[in-house]
Amino acid sequence: MSEQQPGSFKQTNNSSVFPVCLSRSHCIMAWTKYQLFLAGLMLTTGSLNTLSAKWADMFSAKGCHDDPEHAFAHPFVQAVGMFMGEFSCLAVFYILLCTDRRRPEPRINPGQSFNPLLFFAPAMCDMTATCIMYVALNMTSASSFQMLRGAVIIFTGLLSVTFLGRRLQKSQWLGILTTIVGLIIETF
Repeated sequence: MSEQQPGSFKQTNNSSVFPVCLSRSHCIMAWTKYQLFLAGLMLTTGSLNTLSAKWADMFSAKGCHDDPEHAFAHPFVQAVGMFMGEFSCLAVFYILLCTDRRRPEPRINPGQSFNPLLFFAPAMCDMTATCIMYVALNMTSASSFQMLRGAVIIFTGLLSVTFLGRRLQKSQWLGILTTIVGLIIETF
């Protein structure tokens, strides 16, 4: 059996991943069909999330005792609803884990145990950011909101350079610059 060269890929029979080599020393993996499906699903559900939240913001209801109509402006309720939906995924995971443990040969590896409070601070930051996002959605159109959410790419890239000491490739800097230009054009 020959030794595998650096930059070459060993492909198994059940894999549909093919290498794309830009040069002898720089190869990247193309996306699998499953990854493309997940990317499309995330794009669709993210857009539906924004559109349904904006649609809810456009509702109004008459108050009690002939009070004037009130607009639905409850971004915190929307954020809690979203997090309850995400939390339900954890319940489904534990149901699948429990049913898998009853099998003679379990297939799911539950991983190592850890302190769940480790995620408390990041979860609170995410909850705060989501609440602020829904407040912003009340103040702008859904299309502007969705485009401005793309600014996360800029901050992720810059903060990974600043705090993690990572070096971004030219294509990543080009992506950040393109996002900045797109956001500038969108604001005018």
